[in-house]
Amino acid sequence: MPNILIADDEKEIIRLLRIYLESDGVTVFEANDGAQALDILEKEDIDLALVDIIAESYCDFEDNGIELNIDIPDEAIMINADRSELKRAVTNLIVNVYKHNPSNIRARISVAEESGRAEIRVADSGDPLPEGVDIFEPFVTENTARTVGRGTGLGLAVTKRVIERHGGEVKVRPAADGYTKEFVIRL
Repeated sequence: MPNILIADDEKEIIRLLRIYLESDGVTVFEANDGAQALDILEKEDIDLALVDIIAESYCDFEDNGIELNIDIPDEAIMINADRSELKRAVTNLIVNVYKHNPSNIRARISVAEESGRAEIRVADSGDPLPEGVDIFEPFVTENTARTVGRGTGLGLAVTKRVIERHGGEVKVRPAADGYTKEFVIRL
């Protein structure tokens, strides 16, 4: 029997959808807003999700000669999240490492629990980001941010929107230890 979660602050919409869906044999769960819907969803092991994402891109890192340093703890870090949405957001950051940088750089991907929140970090030693450009705005591409045109300019905007819908934040900052930039997701 399929399940569905309805998140809406309009009680009448929820009531009507429930009647319609239950008549088709669907089990309906309801939430008044996105935050409550996330609480209803099962918790995700961010460690395992990150391992899956890295595994899917590992050959691309090797093909581009990127030295990859991965730091994922043995103990699970559990968060409330929509796994497919979270995967999309983090994948955008990871793919950008080899898609928008020269070959033969270094990259570091890590996850840790900091002050009760999951913190995902993606750093690389590739080209620095230009100053004065909000790379999280839609349609900012290499043409405006890096000078070579490959991409729609939607990846980082999507990442930001997904992470914010999950009650988190994403930032980019200069990195230490020989890395030029580091993206940090806090959930």
